[in-house]
Amino acid sequence: MDIKNIIILSILLLFGIPLIVIDIHKKIIPLFLSIPSIILITAVQFYFNTSLLIITIELFFGFFLFYIIRILTKKGLGLGDAWISALIAVAVGIQGWMVVILIAALSGLVFSLQILHLNFRDKTLKIPFAPFLLAGLYIIMVYKIFSI
Repeated sequence: MDIKNIIILSILLLFGIPLIVIDIHKKIIPLFLSIPSIILITAVQFYFNTSLLIITIELFFGFFLFYIIRILTKKGLGLGDAWISALIAVAVGIQGWMVVILIAALSGLVFSLQILHLNFRDKTLKIPFAPFLLAGLYIIMVYKIFSI
């Protein structure tokens, strides 16, 4: 078993489950949960010999790509989603980030199509994306832990 990924998954569960619940109910991602989780995972990565340069690149990549999407979509994504994206990048790296984003996008699409199928066509309905991002991250982390 990979102790580093078990520690990271534990941190993600500890902070991620409250993030999901709050995002679903209040449509907000509190920084008091997302930032400490990023800091803790960064510390774990650094402790297990990941270069500080690599960690920094992953954090900037994850955050600013979503921040640019936020600007281009006129705030279709929240700023909290950009912080979750940075969290994902530092937790699983840029390649893992791409897989998580694919899983999140596809699962979000399936969920949205189900909502449309149920004739729930409220144009003001905002579907939070963070639960899909974190679910994709959990899938990848469990895969990393058990695929040796």
